[in-house]
Amino acid sequence: MWAAGGALLLCAALGGCGDKKAIATKEKIAPEDVEFYQLGEEDAANMLINCTTDAAISDQLLEIRARQTNISKIVTEKAAQAYELGFTDYVKTNNDSLASILFMP
Repeated sequence: MWAAGGALLLCAALGGCGDKKAIATKEKIAPEDVEFYQLGEEDAANMLINCTTDAAISDQLLEIRARQTNISKIVTEKAAQAYELGFTDYVKTNNDSLASILFMP
């Protein structure tokens, strides 16, 4: 399904590949940012359900990145990191084959 370009797109879409200090686990999310983690999960679930082509996934990843950027600018960077973690955790849990391509080291 996804070639190496998919992983590069995800790195670009989600703000880079580990360059920033990010929240490492769900347990470290501040209570005020839990709703953003849950929003990331919801957006990942919608992507996995509704996006059936590479083009649709690419478009959705760009939307995810835009949403993360808006959260960072309007709310806080920690809230944006919680959103990203919710998104990536959900994909890793519910579509390990896609996650292994998108989130490979």
